[in-house]
Amino acid sequence: MHFQLIDSNYIPYNSLKVRYLYVKSMRVRDNQEKINLLNECIALQPEAAYPYNYLATVYKNMKDYSKSLINYQKAIDLAPKWSYPYNNIGIMYYDMKNYDKAIENYNIAISINPNDEVTYSNIGNAYYQKKNYEKSLEYYNKSLKLNPKFPLAYAGCGNVYLDTKDYDKAEENYKKAIELSPKYAFAFNNLGNVYNAKKNFDTAIVKYKKAIALKPNYADPYNGVGLAYYIKENYDSAFANYRLAIKYNPSNAFAFLKYW
Repeated sequence: MHFQLIDSNYIPYNSLKVRYLYVKSMRVRDNQEKINLLNECIALQPEAAYPYNYLATVYKNMKDYSKSLINYQKAIDLAPKWSYPYNNIGIMYYDMKNYDKAIENYNIAISINPNDEVTYSNIGNAYYQKKNYEKSLEYYNKSLKLNPKFPLAYAGCGNVYLDTKDYDKAEENYKKAIELSPKYAFAFNNLGNVYNAKKNFDTAIVKYKKAIALKPNYADPYNGVGLAYYIKENYDSAFANYRLAIKYNPSNAFAFLKYW
């Protein structure tokens, strides 16, 4: 899922200092430093929407949703025909698991910019969480019609097909996502899930290990490779991977269940 932060149509840079501060805010890692830099931008250029949009996203990442919504609304007030803040509000509600409000805001974004593959894919994600698989695929396909090289939409289709046990189509879509984005750890992990479901455990292990190599702190592939080893009765390797799954996600109930 992509946050949208900047649009060349809404960058009224009238100050090199504002531009410098804004770019710096996107590069620093500390959230409070980001907030300070963006507030400097706003003080220098209060009529610009883009610092409010990014400031809202910073607050969203900090899970300060009330401040996030206030700043997204300020961006909308300044640039009512800019779709990005609405898409980002949708992502905020998605993270809060309020999928109906997410869809509502995504649809506003689409009404402003009907050619944005990102927002269509985000709507697909929301319908997927509601287990409305037909609508989910509809929006992923709309996304792909606009951009046939958008890996997140292929991965979304893969998720639907994996959940509905159409493993061949799931495999096809995850492979397409990986072809377009070779460092896409999530797609490698879920492709491993497909091979586990197809009882092709050796290939599953290869895909999980690729996901781990790309993102070593990602708990899910440790779970998957642990399951594959467990079914193969390689219990030492299974438990070693379950321990790592718990390390990177202590609330991982599946790993606890297998490990204990």
